[in-house]
Amino acid sequence: MARYDALHLRLIQQKRLSTDEQYEWVDQSAHSPELYAYIETQGRTFDFLIFGPYLFGTTYYGSAIYPDRSILWPHLHDEIYAYLNPTRTMYHGCLGVMFNTYPESRLAQRLYGAHPGAYVVGELVDFGLSAQADPGRFREQAAIRPPFVLYAGRLEGGKNVPLLTRYFQEYKRRRGGPLKLVLMGSGPEAIPAHPDIVNLGFVPEETKWDAYAAATLVCQPSVNESFSITVMEAWLSGVPVLVHADCEVTRYHVTQSGGGLYFRDYEDFQSVVDLLLADESLRRCLGMNGNRYVHAHYGGEVVMQNLEAACQQWAALRTTR
Repeated sequence: MARYDALHLRLIQQKRLSTDEQYEWVDQSAHSPELYAYIETQGRTFDFLIFGPYLFGTTYYGSAIYPDRSILWPHLHDEIYAYLNPTRTMYHGCLGVMFNTYPESRLAQRLYGAHPGAYVVGELVDFGLSAQADPGRFREQAAIRPPFVLYAGRLEGGKNVPLLTRYFQEYKRRRGGPLKLVLMGSGPEAIPAHPDIVNLGFVPEETKWDAYAAATLVCQPSVNESFSITVMEAWLSGVPVLVHADCEVTRYHVTQSGGGLYFRDYEDFQSVVDLLLADESLRRCLGMNGNRYVHAHYGGEVVMQNLEAACQQWAALRTTR
């Protein structure tokens, strides 16, 4: 682990690693000899083998066993790991690549060039308990009254949580008022002590959906997303979202759906929050736009149709390799 940590530190500091060192970093990553052995003996009994996310050893080495059956499901972000030579080699070595969104597909093409087996399948969204959500139950159990901004996900720097808490505190300093920030999830990020920041930690599924339904708006500040389940869950609950403009994927969802707004800096954040707090009809309209978008693009029937079409493409492509 010491060697992995040393190499990883150099990566995140954007210091150059030789190709050998890049493969050494992969070698120090997550592995499963049992999985590799199973693929060796049983892999040809499957039409396709799907591997992901892209940055783990099991994906790099598992996909190399039977590349003519391997489909990469990368969950690609514009981050340092995406620029490594092993990632490029893996990308072109696999029979096919399935993407969650068109922006993710465009990023891969920009980094690695065209792939004949690339296909935007989408990601299946579990509608979960959204239809049974009870906002009143959340308000009673959590003792939280609207208005509040909800964040759901990992509490870490990689998800831009520090930016969100900093912007919220500045908003409260300038604007005052009853607005709260409610956080759901677990992670290493230390949450500032503030009377209007409520950290619920990891919550049961029922509570999660109740919180979505009770929220005034949901903020997804991350700039590293290949899909964002959080955005979809907010829209299933009929709630508008606020996303970071520098995340091409979530900005794409917002502009395609009309289900929310985006911010690039604090002044944007303040203006958008002001607008949404002041206009309930706008919030309702944005939330319903997002709801229609999720059902139209990421329901089970639609995604399965996309996957079946992709499988047909990959099967035809295999005959030419």
